[in-house]
Amino acid sequence: MWDFLKKFRRKKGKEKTASRKKGDDQLSSSKINSIQRGLERDRRELKRDEQKIENDIKKAEERGDKQTCKSLQKHQQVLRTANANSHKTSAMVSAVRTQAKTMQSTQTVFTAMENTTKAIEEMNKQIPRKQIANQMHAFERESNAMIEAQELMDLLESGDE
Repeated sequence: MWDFLKKFRRKKGKEKTASRKKGDDQLSSSKINSIQRGLERDRRELKRDEQKIENDIKKAEERGDKQTCKSLQKHQQVLRTANANSHKTSAMVSAVRTQAKTMQSTQTVFTAMENTTKAIEEMNKQIPRKQIANQMHAFERESNAMIEAQELMDLLESGDE
């Protein structure tokens, strides 16, 4: 029964050393999914072991073997703790997944902004600013002239009445 916990700890250690050897700091979605599946698998195995221990405890109680019963209850508590830790780890992995998605979205927005900035710079290079400024001034003069003409017409119309 204790062998499982040793195997569980060994698996954790192997995963850490394997990722260090690769030197891959980025977690892809498939790696995160793989980790989640591994955690779920470990939790199922922990639950099976816990059920076996419960049955063994019942058998030991029927036999009246208090020492074995006490030892199995301690082992059962260790399994429950391992299961709780597995759930905590799963929550952390989910948080990492969410953070990775957020970072990817931020990177996409940054890239889009960078491309937009480049496009605006190119447009600014192509636009003749002096010509546009002259047209704006001419438009303003014409607009003012039209306003004055409209005011004159309004005055003439009000004078006719």
